[in-house]
Amino acid sequence: MSKPNVGKAKARAPIYEQILVGGEDITAEIDSIYHELKINGNDLTNEAKKHAALFARVAFMAEEAASEMRYAKRELELSKALINHAIRRRALDSGERLTEDGVKNAVIMDDEIVALTSELLIVERNAGMLNGLRQSLRDRREMLAELQRDARHEAAGFVSE
Repeated sequence: MSKPNVGKAKARAPIYEQILVGGEDITAEIDSIYHELKINGNDLTNEAKKHAALFARVAFMAEEAASEMRYAKRELELSKALINHAIRRRALDSGERLTEDGVKNAVIMDDEIVALTSELLIVERNAGMLNGLRQSLRDRREMLAELQRDARHEAAGFVSE
C-alpha cells in the first residue's frame, strides 16, 4: 500500500480547457481572476484597488469576445448564403431538381459550414463565460462596498444588521 500524499501541494488545474479571445489564450488569466474573486476582509482598500483593474480587464475581454461572436455569426451567415447559391447554381446547370429541404441539408452538411458552426459555438461559449465572470465581478463590487460600509460603521461605533 502506498503512502498518501499528505502535505504535498497539488497543482491547480485551470477551470476551463482553453479560452481564446483575439487570438490570445487567456485561460490562465481567467483562472487567476476567478480565484481572485474572494475578498480579503482585512485589506479592503487594496481589494478596492485590485477590483477596478480586474473589472476593467474582464470587461475588455468580454467586449472583445462579443465582437468576435458577432463577426463569427456574420461570417457563418455569409458562407451559408454563398454555399446555398453555389448548390442552386450547380443544380440548375446540371438540370438536377432540388427541394428546399435538400438545399438546406446540403448547406448544413457542407464542411465549411460545419467548421464555422463549431467555431461560432466556441466563441459563444467564451463570450458567455466572460459575461458570467463580469457579472461575478459586479457582484463582488457590491459585496466589497457593503463590507467597506460595515467597516466604517463599526469604526464609528455602530452595529451592522
